[in-house]
Amino acid sequence: YTWDMHLQEQKMEFDDVSIIDANNMWAFSNTTENDSYYGSYIYSYDGKMWNKRCEVVEEQLVSIFAIDSTHIWLVGRGYDYSSQQTYAAILFYNGQEVDLQLKLEESVLVDIFALDRNHAWAVGDGIYCYDGNKWIEQYTISEGINQITAFDAKHVWAQSARGKIYFYDGQRWKLQEDLSRKGLGEEHALNGP
Repeated sequence: YTWDMHLQEQKMEFDDVSIIDANNMWAFSNTTENDSYYGSYIYSYDGKMWNKRCEVVEEQLVSIFAIDSTHIWLVGRGYDYSSQQTYAAILFYNGQEVDLQLKLEESVLVDIFALDRNHAWAVGDGIYCYDGNKWIEQYTISEGINQITAFDAKHVWAQSARGKIYFYDGQRWKLQEDLSRKGLGEEHALNGP
């Protein structure tokens, strides 16, 4: 296998990528100018080339997850100038426009994962779940959550900032494993050694 460069733009790097298949990938790039945030761009890959789809100005993007070309979720952070507070945001891109689905003042979100149109999770200061209609806070943890992944709606795992693995069985979250007690940190949790 060889790697090919498919996108060359000045001052542009992908910050996160979500791969559906070899001909359907989604990514975003946060741009900066003089070390200040300038804007985020969402890109899609069609198997031949990367295409810039839209710009997100209000929020700096942190994570992306796509299940198809019309169901793309993103998490990001922003600053509300009227209240002078930072906020975390869950955004939804339908292939045409970006909508703000949830705004959490003085909060942090760092990762997002979706199984289908009715099951998605975003994590950071807590675990938020999407049921196809709305986002709700599903679990709160003081140490913060860094990653989330799922096999199905009854097998969901979240990794804390301190190397703890939490498991959701479709009804409730519980501590499954504390890797910090075994001398393993966050780099071994959901990604393996």
